[in-house]
Amino acid sequence: MKLLLVTAICSALLIAADLTAQSSNPRRPLWGDLTPGPYAVGFKVSYRLDRSRTWDPTPDSLAAGESARPIRVSVWYPAKPTGAARPMPYRTYLMQSAPNRFFGRLNAMIERADVMPMRDVIFRGSDSLFQRFLALPTAAFANAPAAAGRFPVIGYSAGYNNRSHDNSVLAEYLASHGFIVVTVPQLGTSATRLTLRINPVDLETQTRDLEFAIGEVLAGSNAEPRKVGIMGYSMGGVVALLLAARNPNVDAIAGLDPSIRAPRFVELVTRAPQFEPRNIRAALLSLQSGNSSEATAQDTTVVHALRFADRYVAQVGNAAHGDFSDFAVYADLFDLDVQGRTAAEARQPHAAVSKAVLGFFQTTLRGDSAAFSTVLRSSPLLRMRFSPRVDAPSERDFAIMVIRHGYEHARAELQSSLARNSGVDVIDQSTLNRLGYGLLEQGNPAAAAGVFRLNIDAHPKSADAYDSLADGLLGAHDTTGAVAAYQQLLGVLDADSTLSADARDEFRRNTQSRLQQLGR
Repeated sequence: MKLLLVTAICSALLIAADLTAQSSNPRRPLWGDLTPGPYAVGFKVSYRLDRSRTWDPTPDSLAAGESARPIRVSVWYPAKPTGAARPMPYRTYLMQSAPNRFFGRLNAMIERADVMPMRDVIFRGSDSLFQRFLALPTAAFANAPAAAGRFPVIGYSAGYNNRSHDNSVLAEYLASHGFIVVTVPQLGTSATRLTLRINPVDLETQTRDLEFAIGEVLAGSNAEPRKVGIMGYSMGGVVALLLAARNPNVDAIAGLDPSIRAPRFVELVTRAPQFEPRNIRAALLSLQSGNSSEATAQDTTVVHALRFADRYVAQVGNAAHGDFSDFAVYADLFDLDVQGRTAAEARQPHAAVSKAVLGFFQTTLRGDSAAFSTVLRSSPLLRMRFSPRVDAPSERDFAIMVIRHGYEHARAELQSSLARNSGVDVIDQSTLNRLGYGLLEQGNPAAAAGVFRLNIDAHPKSADAYDSLADGLLGAHDTTGAVAAYQQLLGVLDADSTLSADARDEFRRNTQSRLQQLGR
């Protein structure tokens, strides 16, 4: 038995050596010409339960007394391995051990979903090629000690029902340059259906899973808590955008040939409950195929709607969709089908995408202003179009100005923003209104009244804005001011085109009643 084991190990080492000899980077055969950063790469997997959700009970989960939704969290991070450590083989990404029976069942399901498509589709059913691939060394050290310091966190969402680590090379590359990258497998809404479907419910499921994992990482001692980026490949790009839409702590979004630009998915994005373009302030990088047939079929609706975010849209050479994942790496090493191109031609877009993503996050999350522009200048494959954001604070920013510096300061900034952005609705009335009532409920009526006044400055013909101001002034015991606000409401009521006739009549009745109650 010992002889067989030694023979197997030697065979695996010979296979790995044979393949690394073919690579331009023998220490990191999957990386090609990518240059590592100053850190070694650690990789670890943890298992958590999201008890706010269930994963339909099954015989296994009932026997274990557990039906909470399982979250498998995979993390790449800057590391400092011991001298005796060796990089893990690729099979570690696909074949994980679990702490108990419940998570063991989860791992078995994920492994089947990951392994079968890779072996039967990518490696054309060749088990010998697949085994050679599994023996390849990665750039990651399993469970290595973390490097000292705090690092920005990047959440990653894989392609639609794609393998769990479909961009492991990019994750390793970013970790070596001082980023923590976290991902989760794609799990359906129940234990009886592993795959996701393309609908709002399943998109929300994947979004919440990734949010949960990011939260776990941000709680760690080596994470920079207010430096968060999101990236996604294919349909994962939709998940990345929707996650950023409701999390103002996200500073940057990178889409790897994201489905937000696919005509058949645009309506799915724009009708999602999370999609409120003015709430998305994070810079967006959308790396898309420059293939002539794909480039002409791309829809700009979603990107154009994100007017309050800086948007970088790059066409990447003659890239195929798979070049935005690790597929191009496998194709180069194993001479796989690359859609009418050479393996080297497939590898080049992958490298260009990896370098662009790194430069983008270095600029947006680390404040290295030159990093992204340097990548763009040095890459002939990237044809970039930049659309600058509407240069105006968010409603939340305006509310903070009122609290910290007073209404007059915020009003001056609003006037400046309106002058810079002629014809743009700088302030969303309902959003600022909610912030004002929040201040009122927190016992800060003076700030609430300032926020409501600011809303009137932005929407001077809004009856609702004057009604809110009256509420704020009453909360501050300023009856005279409230009466004046109600009288101004009646003055603009007929000019408020947002109201129906019935709503206008109701406003008039209610306002006159309140004036009577106040003795006016």
